[in-house]
Amino acid sequence: MPSAAFVVRGPQIQAMEAEYRKHIIHTVAWNLRISAPHAIAGLSPAEVELRLQAALHGAIRYNLTDPADIEAFARLCFVIGPYFDRYEKFRRAFAAATQPGSNFSMIEVLMVATPEDWCRAAQADILLRSQEQSHTSAERIPIRLETLAPHHAEAWFQGVSHPDVWRLGGLQPPASAKDVRDWIEGTRTHPQPGNYRFALITKQTGTFAGAARIWKSQDEDCVYMSYWVVRDQWSKGIATQAVRQLLVYLGPGITQPVRLKIDSGNLPSLRVAEKCGFEAISTESGITLLERRHHG
Repeated sequence: MPSAAFVVRGPQIQAMEAEYRKHIIHTVAWNLRISAPHAIAGLSPAEVELRLQAALHGAIRYNLTDPADIEAFARLCFVIGPYFDRYEKFRRAFAAATQPGSNFSMIEVLMVATPEDWCRAAQADILLRSQEQSHTSAERIPIRLETLAPHHAEAWFQGVSHPDVWRLGGLQPPASAKDVRDWIEGTRTHPQPGNYRFALITKQTGTFAGAARIWKSQDEDCVYMSYWVVRDQWSKGIATQAVRQLLVYLGPGITQPVRLKIDSGNLPSLRVAEKCGFEAISTESGITLLERRHHG
């Protein structure tokens, strides 16, 4: 009796290729925890899964079969964002990959990208996902200001570690909650005149929702403020409330202009500033300087 031949058919090949890609992509995600922890440490399991799926679908859509191409695409889904390929300059490069007979390689994307492109692609990715979230969450959460204290350190660390927060806010992600606690204790032990730091706390649940700061400039006759909001509290009116409450804290008697420095690509934050009465007065090196002169 003749032996049966092992035949691998089209659907089986596709399934094997998908598993092959999935293995490479999961390996990339695992390695990033060591090689680039800030790109993944602050993500929830659901967000990690979103990026894994985006990497897998992208590798299939663009017919990436070379391990180096799959690794590069997967890494960018985490380091830049799951929608990085929708950035206009990259989208044009990827369009070639969908053409019949294409021998597309990720090197074609890497060759056309500048450092500014990577920055703008990351911002565009964050804003696109934020817009999707805002359509499903119209809830407004009331907050109050609370003087920043050591017991806020763990929540501060977890909040600012999310890559969307530190990227869009131009922040430096801390190494550990202990570093944050030591920093907070240092600011309380050696306070600087006119320098105030706050935690943004939700009124209903007492949850940490972000942080804010006011300080008097040493070189300019003005007052600066800054703020950031934890990722899962975006699109809930918290930033607008924070700025307005900071202005109330300063009081109507302040005669100095109040200023904000915001990355020009951070459109939601620019809208918050304008809503609170700030006007753009200059833009330099991708940073927009806004000022509010009328208080009360």
